[in-house]
Amino acid sequence: MYQVATANAVSNGHIIEAQAYLTPGLPYFSVIGVADASLSDLRWTIRAAVESAGLTWPACRVTVNLSPAAAPKNDADVAAAVATAVAAAIQGRPDRYAGTLIAGRLTPDGRIESDPGDWDRVAVAARRNIRHAIAAADVPNPDGMTIHTAATLADILATDPTADEPATIEFHEGDRIQTQYGPVIRIVRVTPKTIRYAIHETSPLTGRPVTITRRRVRRHVERIRYGRTVTVDTFTDGAFTYSAEEATPRH
Repeated sequence: MYQVATANAVSNGHIIEAQAYLTPGLPYFSVIGVADASLSDLRWTIRAAVESAGLTWPACRVTVNLSPAAAPKNDADVAAAVATAVAAAIQGRPDRYAGTLIAGRLTPDGRIESDPGDWDRVAVAARRNIRHAIAAADVPNPDGMTIHTAATLADILATDPTADEPATIEFHEGDRIQTQYGPVIRIVRVTPKTIRYAIHETSPLTGRPVTITRRRVRRHVERIRYGRTVTVDTFTDGAFTYSAEEATPRH
């Protein structure tokens, strides 16, 4: 079993991406990118909330990478996004919350409580071109942003933030792309139907540079920001071409 899913938070003015990986191995839950002093409480809150939402905690290795690693983070700011990413990975929904801000305070019983800073977090996300948010209470809706409300983690998991978004995809230089089995690539040049890319980062699981083969790509790549899938015609070292644009299947 290998599953990956992402969600976003804002902490101390920084966009924090929570990437949750479920991989074979002895059961263990690790969170990379937060201070050790708060790690035990954070892991307990997340696991309790996920189970309170009606999910069974997986009997495998659960690794959450919070990036950028150097950005200062408060565990209360990122807990809801981490729980959402882990739950989405358990449910096999890898891109459902990619490019979505999860705002609010997560409690161990799975409630999402509003926080006075949620307004500022939504504003930060809007300035960074995040187009969807899920929050505990109504907050001002910046132009071009869709905001859903959720009182519990279960409510978040029942919300499809991009359900009404058109399927058309636009690629831009600098975009990051999540391939289906984990590696992240960065778009360096866009020409009609041909995308040139570079490896964006090393694997958070091994720390080694990631390589991508045609077999691993399985003819699909997934956009991190908007949670869409494109069908790939050819995939070579440094470039891919595509001809079909489609919405990611909904669960």
